[in-house]
This record gives sequence, structure tokens and C-alpha cells, in this order.
Amino acid sequence: MNVVTISRDPFARHDVIRQRVNGTCSFCGNPAKFKYGHCPDAVWPRNNWAKGEFCGIACARAYHGGGL
Repeated sequence: MNVVTISRDPFARHDVIRQRVNGTCSFCGNPAKFKYGHCPDAVWPRNNWAKGEFCGIACARAYHGGGL
């Protein structure tokens, strides 16, 4: 699956990324389309996926308390 960068924070030196999935939203129960995570700005970056699958970034941020 393709990983897509949806936002970049140059001060924290990481990207917010998403990947397409099929499942149920962990926050609202609607059909989930994505899982979200962080990719650090490093020589050998490793994607750090957040817990859960979500229908959109708003549900992901609400589920994780805005820390995504």
C-alpha cells in the first residue's frame, strides 16, 4: 500500500502520514479508510503508526487527544 504525507512539521522534524485500510473507525464507528502515523526526519526513517483505524484525520485527532 502507498503511504502518503498529509502534513509536515519542520520544527518537530516529522511528517504526518496515512495509509489506506479497510475496517471500522475506532472513534465514530463509520467505515474506516485510513491509518495515521508519524515519519521522523532521519537518515533511516521508520514509520510510527498510531493505534486505530479512522474515517478521517478529525476522528484520529479526537481519538488521540489532538496529538496527531
